[in-house]
Amino acid sequence: MIATWLVYLSLRKHAAALRHRVLYLGLVGMTILPILVLASRGICPVLRVANQNALAQAEPNEKPLQYDATQSPLSPSEYSPLPIAEMEEEELATITSHSPSETAFMKKASPTPSAATDLAKPESNRLAFTPPAISQWSLLLLAWALVTGVLCIRALLNRIYLKRVLRSSIIVTEERTLQILRSVTRRHRMREVPLLCSDTLRVPIAMGVMRPSIVLPSGYGKWSDERLHVVLLHEMMHICRADVLAQSVAGLACTLFWFNPLAWKAASRMR
Repeated sequence: MIATWLVYLSLRKHAAALRHRVLYLGLVGMTILPILVLASRGICPVLRVANQNALAQAEPNEKPLQYDATQSPLSPSEYSPLPIAEMEEEELATITSHSPSETAFMKKASPTPSAATDLAKPESNRLAFTPPAISQWSLLLLAWALVTGVLCIRALLNRIYLKRVLRSSIIVTEERTLQILRSVTRRHRMREVPLLCSDTLRVPIAMGVMRPSIVLPSGYGKWSDERLHVVLLHEMMHICRADVLAQSVAGLACTLFWFNPLAWKAASRMR
């Protein structure tokens, strides 16, 4: 976005439409660049190799266990015998006094040291729950998601409001206004669009991307012919330059990158 603003400032002496197009392309690039990076991570060789190198550096340098076929296994004489001589005489007498079947049963019934330790622990320690640690990146992602969600809800409400305005509007049938619209479209070689009127709006606006239209406020009848000509020409220029689509892209960029002040500044300049 910094490069976009540098180009924009270098075109001060050029037409406003060209500078408007530069900001529009900058917002489009900022919006689709993360998607292209994520999509090309498994396609682009440069990104794929860089990702593999990063994973290789992150893995611990541990040598795998290797088996040498030339080494012979240990013979029975090399194993250390059980230190029976160090055992107490009472324990030897107890072991030898039992039969083989009883000795096997006692070995199965006797708890292991780990099991005995677990049983000795209080129940509160065994049932203790340790909450998972929350990283700094998780908190940042949560904050981004919350703000983005609020902005999405605001954009949705604005969209619903404009839809209601368009549905409640009526078609302009006044011959004077329609004649001025025809003269504007013929002189500048533009296609004629529907002309509507609404009691809700206070200023004229251009709406729609695929099926554009101009909505005038209810008090347009008091305007002079010159003012009406300027207003219709201004709104027709918005439609010809696809400014409605540009505003939608700018809103999407500000919603996703709300933390970037350059995106908000570019969106305000495009209005």
